[in-house]
Amino acid sequence: MLKNVRLRAAIAVSLRAIAGAFGRYYVGLVLTSMLGVHFPWGTFGVNLSGGLLMGLITAFIACRGYGNPAVLGSSRPAFEAPTLPFRQMNLIPQR
Repeated sequence: MLKNVRLRAAIAVSLRAIAGAFGRYYVGLVLTSMLGVHFPWGTFGVNLSGGLLMGLITAFIACRGYGNPAVLGSSRPAFEAPTLPFRQMNLIPQR
């Protein structure tokens, strides 16, 4: 097998990205054929299920005591983007 750890990691990430892209594409096809083309149902469905999955994983981490779920938000800009307007209005203290 491949001895280079970085190459194996890159291949693993690439394969997962390919699987995710196919999944998003086919979910989009199915939802568009069922609900019509007047709204981007595929994007909505994938984003909704992804947000639900991230919330379930965070709740699992918090309930099981595997770590601090707040760490997820401190290292990921995607988790911080929804709070940006509140931080700009000084409703959430800056770090």
